[in-house]
Amino acid sequence: KQPVLLAYLVTGLVLGPVFLDIVGETQTLTLMSEIGLGFLLFLVGIEMNLDEIKELLKPISIIAVGQTILQTGLAFVVPLALGFGLFETVIIALCTVFGATPVIVKILTEKDELTSLPGKLDVGVLVLQDIYLILIVALINSGSLTQPDLILGTLVKIVGLIAVIGVFSLMASRYVLDDLFKSIAENRHAFFIHAVAWAFLLISVAEYLGLSVEVGAFLAGLGLGQVPYREEIKERMRPLIDFFMVIFFSTLGLTLTLDNLTAYWMEALIASGVMMVGNFLIMFYLIDRMKFTPRTSFIGSINMTQVSEFSLVVGALAVQQGYIGNDILGYISVMALLTIGVSTYLINYNKEIYQKIEHLL
Repeated sequence: KQPVLLAYLVTGLVLGPVFLDIVGETQTLTLMSEIGLGFLLFLVGIEMNLDEIKELLKPISIIAVGQTILQTGLAFVVPLALGFGLFETVIIALCTVFGATPVIVKILTEKDELTSLPGKLDVGVLVLQDIYLILIVALINSGSLTQPDLILGTLVKIVGLIAVIGVFSLMASRYVLDDLFKSIAENRHAFFIHAVAWAFLLISVAEYLGLSVEVGAFLAGLGLGQVPYREEIKERMRPLIDFFMVIFFSTLGLTLTLDNLTAYWMEALIASGVMMVGNFLIMFYLIDRMKFTPRTSFIGSINMTQVSEFSLVVGALAVQQGYIGNDILGYISVMALLTIGVSTYLINYNKEIYQKIEHLL
């Protein structure tokens, strides 16, 4: 009962130098992996239906901003205390602050809890976190993190370009995409082709403007996430996205060696425990401050304890840019495997856990 993406990562570890060493990185795999990362962010964008969080926008915004600040601080202090260098600590902090959107959304959907109050709060916070994720991805891809004097200017430029493309995508969803998909609603093949074409159109625009594939794909998904046919689009796109996600996470496993995974295994174990407890307490405090019930605060918090699979995404990009080595990516990978694995059970049994400790709250 684990998220299947963990199996993808383990597949890469088994086929790569960690175990059998029968598959290596190739140019084709690297290209397919990049497409897979783009499609992963495309899926995240489709999941962001802004109408679903509108009614809770104020508390969600306050919680999301507070969580981002406090968890970034925690994610910075933990590796620094464990002995990592300052720049490595900054990268690790940027990698390990996100919630696992696909994992959380999938499990809550299976449990029919996505539309519950804790589910809406979690999804709303994840939506705003995903916007933060896109900024971090774009900033790392810009290659300016080693030049502090350029960071602010680069960030302003990135935010401006993302805002322009994002507004274009949202306007298109309202005035073009809605009617377009309505006109082809009877043709499932056309649904698929138009969705892919829209994704690559915005990817091309983003690349032309100096942004990354991932940013363009996310903004394309954001536009499609606002049309009434988004569930149908997701179903048509799912096999393609799943295939390329297999390639991405498996290729990530191919880049790691046993030395990478064991270089900081003890630090990863300690950090995982501290981050899970810390993430829970931060979320509980912030939700509780908004005057929600203890039950809502507890369930909404226990769903959000993991280090996200997006930590691997950001970590892989940081390795590509030469900011960190594969040993640091191995440390992040161990954290992701541990926390996602444990938090899956916490989410699945959140109500039962609450009943056990309800009297304490």
